[in-house]
Amino acid sequence: MNPWAVTIGIVLIVGTIGSYIPQMVILYKKKSVIGISHEMLFMGCLSSMFNLIGLMIDNNFTKYLMPITQMFMPWICITIVYTQYIHYSIVNRFEGCKDNTERFLVDKENITWQEEDYNKTKKLYPIYITTTLATIIVWIMTYTLGGNLTLLSNFLNIIATIAGIVMWFPQIIKSIKLKGSRNLSLLTLTIHAAGCVLTVIYQVGLENQSILVGLPFVAGAILETSIVCICLHYKRKCVGFQNAMLR
Repeated sequence: MNPWAVTIGIVLIVGTIGSYIPQMVILYKKKSVIGISHEMLFMGCLSSMFNLIGLMIDNNFTKYLMPITQMFMPWICITIVYTQYIHYSIVNRFEGCKDNTERFLVDKENITWQEEDYNKTKKLYPIYITTTLATIIVWIMTYTLGGNLTLLSNFLNIIATIAGIVMWFPQIIKSIKLKGSRNLSLLTLTIHAAGCVLTVIYQVGLENQSILVGLPFVAGAILETSIVCICLHYKRKCVGFQNAMLR
């Protein structure tokens, strides 16, 4: 086994866990989901799940244990964040946002975000669970009936690519609408964007996986960097405005 591949694989596994921790901590401390797009997390979970299963279908578990493990970590981490989001979305719906400043700003903009997020939760989370189970069933049936596993793998990777690209646009729109990141962790996005680039190098360059496996990560790196730049732009404008008021 290529020692460089093993080293990068371990770095990616540890880095993936580390990149999501800032977002998990923010959600735990703030207990508010303002600034985070529900659609982004929903499609991110689907993209990671399709990518993982697509990789598992067409590879030997023993030979490709490291790349499969590396693809498993983004899925489990974003699922944890999505579960946090679901929990606090329900809490915000029935108990209100604990941050009075955020609640005032949201009310002032006439955004009934608690009700909207709660309604999305009732629809999207069951869809995610159902889709995951259905994908696993199709995989088992295809294997049992002697179907074309390579074709199924490529199909799932294509769907993962589409979801992995589309997922960031709702977040871009939300960040522009709110003129900032609010409870979205820019540190998580920055580390994750760098990890996406390293993942492409590892999966496609060192492990010879299909380019379809790497495409969602190429798109992710570009679009996550765009979100960070947008949020920093608004933050700089806000600081500039505050400095002007103090003069």
